[in-house]
Amino acid sequence: MINGLTEEMLDKPSIEGSFCALCGRPANNHHHVIQKGMGGVSKEVEKRIPTIMLCGSGNETGCHGLVHTHRLHIRWHQGCWQRLLTSHPVKYEDAMEMRGWKDIKPPCGDELTETGEYIHGSVAMHNAGCPCSLCEDVYEDAMADW
Repeated sequence: MINGLTEEMLDKPSIEGSFCALCGRPANNHHHVIQKGMGGVSKEVEKRIPTIMLCGSGNETGCHGLVHTHRLHIRWHQGCWQRLLTSHPVKYEDAMEMRGWKDIKPPCGDELTETGEYIHGSVAMHNAGCPCSLCEDVYEDAMADW
């Protein structure tokens, strides 16, 4: 649903690719960063909602499941996508006030196209010391129960 907190995310770049933008696992979900609701947005507005490739089966597992259970939040802040992982479900409005947001960095070898979309590079390009989100060890606790 579009509100004051989510409106600023309209028309921002999507993150495309074959791998989850957050953990690097194979991705199979184009997650809409703004919840569309049950027919709550027009087709014109839906086209303006960016998507981020996430792993997980439906709304129950992987990073996609964490988003839909309100433990993983995504926002647009100061020109880039950011993420926040919480230990328990948190409303988006409350998450916006929390500390700990981290930039979603394109994986090694990825490029930001002229249209503002990330094109995912090869996972084989990742190495120790890489600054991308995939190489950061930020989801260790969340991934442990998968």
